[in-house]
Amino acid sequence: MDSQRGVADVVSPHPTLAQTYAALDALKDILIPAQANGSTRALVLHANSPRPTETVAIGGYLMQATLSRSFPDKTLLAEDGAMLIMQSAPSEFYIAGSGLTVTFSRDPDCDDRITGIASIEEVSHVHDQWITLRRLNGDQSNQGRQLSMAPNQVHIYRVVLYTAERTPVH
Repeated sequence: MDSQRGVADVVSPHPTLAQTYAALDALKDILIPAQANGSTRALVLHANSPRPTETVAIGGYLMQATLSRSFPDKTLLAEDGAMLIMQSAPSEFYIAGSGLTVTFSRDPDCDDRITGIASIEEVSHVHDQWITLRRLNGDQSNQGRQLSMAPNQVHIYRVVLYTAERTPVH
């Protein structure tokens, strides 16, 4: 693959092996240090998986993934979905994948704070620098509640989360 092309430049009805390798190549400067300090997680889901959702814990957060579905009829948009997560800062993550919808919450084993999405950007690594291809707004993130990954292309997203103290109910 031409190193000047971004991961999103490869189009196919299903994610291809070339898209996956392009994403891994783009992420190598983040992936290797994240692996060394234990700040990576990955998961794969299939339509016939015994569990319809999978959750991974990383950096005090829980990320729950399900296969992408249409709205409002909720039919599967992808038979398979996968993601690779790298924590790059205390509340910043690079997520490469396709075919999943991911929700974020605070890990209750860490504290009782709440969390939400501060921003989601689709990014690409071009000429040794990260560029923002687009910033996902409320329509693309279910009003800031989740990351919805395209079912037919591997993309890389930079997700920034926020945490806040719970307000006591009186």
